[in-house]
Amino acid sequence: MTKIKRLAPKKCPDCASENSLFIDDDKRLTCRLCGYKRGAEKTASTEETPAVPQEDRRTSYQVTYSTPYTPDPDRWAKIKYSTGMDYVNQGKWDEAFHAFEQACEYQRDFVDAHLWAARMTLDPDKKRYHYGSVIAQTGSNLEATRELMVLNGDLTREEADRAGDMSREADVQDAEHAVSTQLIEIVCSNCGGSLSVPHGSSEVTCQFCGHVEQIAQAGGRVGQSLTMAMITDRGKGTRWRVGKHLLHCDNCGAERVITGSKMTVQCPFCSSNHVIRTDALESFRQPDGIVPFALQRDAAQDALDNALNSFGERLKGIFVNNRADRIHLTDVFLPFWVFDVTARISRTRVETREGTLYTQSKRTVQRDEFGDGLNNMLYCGVESPSRQLTSKLRTYDLTTVEAYTPKLLANKTAELYSIDYQQASINVRSEVSESFRFKHGHDPHGDSQTLISSLIQNMSFRLLLLPVWVANIIEEDGDVRVGLIHGQTGQAFLGRATRPDDF
Repeated sequence: MTKIKRLAPKKCPDCASENSLFIDDDKRLTCRLCGYKRGAEKTASTEETPAVPQEDRRTSYQVTYSTPYTPDPDRWAKIKYSTGMDYVNQGKWDEAFHAFEQACEYQRDFVDAHLWAARMTLDPDKKRYHYGSVIAQTGSNLEATRELMVLNGDLTREEADRAGDMSREADVQDAEHAVSTQLIEIVCSNCGGSLSVPHGSSEVTCQFCGHVEQIAQAGGRVGQSLTMAMITDRGKGTRWRVGKHLLHCDNCGAERVITGSKMTVQCPFCSSNHVIRTDALESFRQPDGIVPFALQRDAAQDALDNALNSFGERLKGIFVNNRADRIHLTDVFLPFWVFDVTARISRTRVETREGTLYTQSKRTVQRDEFGDGLNNMLYCGVESPSRQLTSKLRTYDLTTVEAYTPKLLANKTAELYSIDYQQASINVRSEVSESFRFKHGHDPHGDSQTLISSLIQNMSFRLLLLPVWVANIIEEDGDVRVGLIHGQTGQAFLGRATRPDDF
């Protein structure tokens, strides 16, 4: 991981003003006072060598007679595969392609032959067929996925080559200056008044004229392939981490710099409500869907009171003063990465029978493999509240997901994610493995053991905003703790009490 080099001095080179520089929508460093502009980003494309034309790419592949994706190919298919490799070595591309196709006809799951057939043809339809066959057989293949994205126009050739260069480290850089941010003002389309979304409703209502905005659509966007998303991001070159955003209110013209993680903001000068749509460096994704609040404030307060007065809390109160002095309850949409996973499961059964005085112990081993999947594995995309608390928010009914639109955040607070989908996908893998072990009866103890291991083949993900009531609790002894109340079910979870000095 690399850090960004200093983009410019802290003072404007023209007018010497401090704290006036920001990254504008054109990705150039700009002074708010005098209009000075300077190149703020060296695009990765200027550092790359020109891409090799498609017609010449066949010369760049290294000849190999091994079959890493097909350990034990059919004898006749392997002969045709070796013949194709001989033709590749001689630069006879058409003959090589026909030999690889014949190998595929002999053995349809011959992944290596499909891969080389796709490499040797310039016909887009034939490339799609053979690369598609590779993905169908392997579940996920970086080269096949990358080339299909080029064929479908999702990547340029230059981006694909950049993504395929594994010798380059991922370029993650910190923006040192505030970044220009595009906002969407949440107002009534009828009178321009403030909007609200009542709990338990998907209707956006104007607080002044009573106009109802019919905007909710069920379902939200479908999940995106994790592999394709990572290839796309790597192909772009630089991923930016933004610490400060420059907000410009289109209602009153005021500008200010914020460092918070809120997706919804209110102008302190005119009280207009806005939702952050994007910034100049495209450092974050828009949500794919949103789950409305089903729990009213009174019900959330009752659930919190029940948790605070539970037997465990009363028992704890014998030793420490954990009685609540003040409680601040806020309805918040937290960002969650939602993963769907397919995997190859390996199950090994081991049975041991004890022998007698005259016979030896017998150990029987039985192995089998099969495919399985898990849907809607949740991982919260914020660092605060802690993972220890947010991991308990699992039981969301995602059939109620609605397509995301900013007006659904009217009169609500929503957080921007601080943990991106790549880090979340790494962190969630241990939970996926544990879920598969539990599902298929993993039991490593006793004379009859069942051992479960899983190999993830494919993952897709969505970014959803899920409803949570967040309680900031100040206890009589001065300790502070956080409580979360599930915005659908009303389940309440209490965090660990800490001294303010511990933060």
